[in-house]
Amino acid sequence: MSFSTLIYGLPKVGKTTLASTAPAPILFIDAEAGGMKFVPMRKIAWNGQQQPPVADGTWDMAVCSADTFSRANMALRWLSGPHPFKAVVIDSLTELQNREKQAIDPSGNGGYDVWGALLLTTERFIDWARDFASESGVPVFMICGSKENEEGKAVPMLQGQAQHKLGFKVNTIGYLGIERDSDGYYRRLTLAPRPWCVAGSHAGAMLPEEWREPNLTAMVEHLDQAIESYTVQADTTGQGEIRT
Repeated sequence: MSFSTLIYGLPKVGKTTLASTAPAPILFIDAEAGGMKFVPMRKIAWNGQQQPPVADGTWDMAVCSADTFSRANMALRWLSGPHPFKAVVIDSLTELQNREKQAIDPSGNGGYDVWGALLLTTERFIDWARDFASESGVPVFMICGSKENEEGKAVPMLQGQAQHKLGFKVNTIGYLGIERDSDGYYRRLTLAPRPWCVAGSHAGAMLPEEWREPNLTAMVEHLDQAIESYTVQADTTGQGEIRT
């Protein structure tokens, strides 16, 4: 399935835990200083400078620490060749951008050159994720923090103009939040536009608008089944038609 997804939400709502439910083996690009170490699953460390580890059945996630986009790109370049991964998770895009800005502008003075360089680097990275997912069929999940815009709506926490361009670059934007009903608290992933958050998907009706206690492997399988239910059959005019 060729799909790029950005999942964002407030701190400690379970974004990293949700990321661990992606199809295994997972390549996990860790910019959060080891947040995944608290998630119980079989993991292996990978420095991103040598060939990816062999999927020998002893691990489900390869964790590669990255403190800048360039470090993350060093690991991701290996994916142009043979690799064992069935999903890529980047956690988080917010922290990668923060660290990149510190590397570009250690004095913190800002300026047009700094913001221009940061936007270009961020866009190129997101473009890679989208294009890799499209060309390889390996889904890419990018995790991001959340903030409120001027209207009080939750939006992905990115600096500069990058936050305004996300919707044109990824297939799906989902907002992860905590809700409560008579049975208690639960996580909800919103995948369709709502007054309180930015969300949506190119998949449209192929994905539910809201997903209670979401699981990324189930999301991939659900979308695969939805896509398979559509067959493209050429008509006599050569224009083609889509049938269910």
